[in-house]
Amino acid sequence: MDNELNQTGRDLVVGVDAGGTRTRAVLATAGDGRPLGEGAAGPGNALTVPVPQLTEHLAEALGRAVPEPDRGRVVAVAGGFAGPRTPSPTNRGGATP
Repeated sequence: MDNELNQTGRDLVVGVDAGGTRTRAVLATAGDGRPLGEGAAGPGNALTVPVPQLTEHLAEALGRAVPEPDRGRVVAVAGGFAGPRTPSPTNRGGATP
């Protein structure tokens, strides 16, 4: 995986899954979605984890997934969080209880 990260000019994307038991981040190439790195940390339930701790878990998972020299190449981040009970007004396709 490290050899692929060394290729300059390649756009990268990150996916985040902040669940009730852990927060996971995956770094991938934007073109074909090939995974290049991943990181995990503590729980990410937005309703039960205090914001400072939630922020720490997100930063830790992202920091482990995305090496510092490559962070400027990330062009998009998408995430899902445990805990929300209703869809966002702008996301009509979201899950409901």
